[in-house]
This record gives sequence, C-alpha cells and structure tokens, in this order.
Amino acid sequence: MRFFVWPGGPARQIDVITDWDVGNVIASLEEHVQDLLDVAIDWMSYVGDWLEGDALCRVYGRPLEVPPALRAADGIETRWLTEDELNEPGFAAEMLTGFEGDALQRWLHEPIRRGIGLSQQRAGLKG
Repeated sequence: MRFFVWPGGPARQIDVITDWDVGNVIASLEEHVQDLLDVAIDWMSYVGDWLEGDALCRVYGRPLEVPPALRAADGIETRWLTEDELNEPGFAAEMLTGFEGDALQRWLHEPIRRGIGLSQQRAGLKG
C-alpha cells in the first residue's frame, strides 16, 4: 500500500443542498487534487477532523490498488510512499509534525467501518 501525504488546500462548500452535510468539502478536495496533481479521485472516505492552530483540518483517505502517476505541484516534490517509508524516523520527525501522523495511524490501523463519500456531482445530485 502506498500513500500520498498532502496537507493544505482550500476547502470551500460548492452548491450545498439544504440538509446536505454542510461540512462535506469532497467536491472542493476532488477539484483541488485534480487541478494540482492531475489525479482523479472518484470517491473518498472520511478519516477525521483535527484542530491545527485556528483551523479545522478535515482528512479523507482513499485506497488505490495502483497509485496513479503524480504531476509535480507548483515545484513541490510529489511521490507515493509506503507505510515503512512514512515510519522512518527522519521522515516522521520532519513531515508528520502535526495531525498527519495521527490521521495516518487512524486510517491504517483503527478497525472502523468506513463509508464512501462522493461529491454531489458524482452522486448525481447536480449536473
């Protein structure tokens, strides 16, 4: 299994439907990943929310059998990592300094039944 740790990015609600989960920013994340990395994510699963400074960081995950090629995002190095690479002391100390390590552990090792989240467009709720 390989992982891409990518903190940041705008989270905005796109055409929220009444009684729809107002905190659901899947469409925004889907669009952001497509625009920056040229990777289409057809669905994702909620991992959790973490407070980071004065911001709420919502984390989603998606298992992939074959990770797609990643396009460099604005000069930032992008690559897929194995769990062993993520757990290397140097990497973990440098890159997983906030909520990211906790989010990865939750995604990988907590026995939670996860649902599949779709953007409204993918769910057929808007054209």
